[in-house]
Amino acid sequence: ARRRPESRFDGIELAPLPWLASWLRARLAGSPARFIRADYEECDFGQYDLVFAYLSPAAMPALWRKASKEMRPGARLVSYEFGINEKSPDITIACGEGRPNIYVWHF
Repeated sequence: ARRRPESRFDGIELAPLPWLASWLRARLAGSPARFIRADYEECDFGQYDLVFAYLSPAAMPALWRKASKEMRPGARLVSYEFGINEKSPDITIACGEGRPNIYVWHF
């Protein structure tokens, strides 16, 4: 967030402990990133140019349905480690031997 002061960065986390840890780290570091305790399903993806997700494989179909409905043309959905069976990624980034891939879909 400090490298892109013209941008807004929101972290959304439902679990209380990861949310609190992220919120505290950001505050202590003076980061302008916001951490919101919420369910991503209740957030409007239409307000974001990029949504980055690190969810379980079981959540990926619902994530795809939500992103497909709400994300604007030109926006991107990025997933760390898990793909989406319903749609092949537009870009796959290999992070190195033994490390998970990053998957990118363009809207």
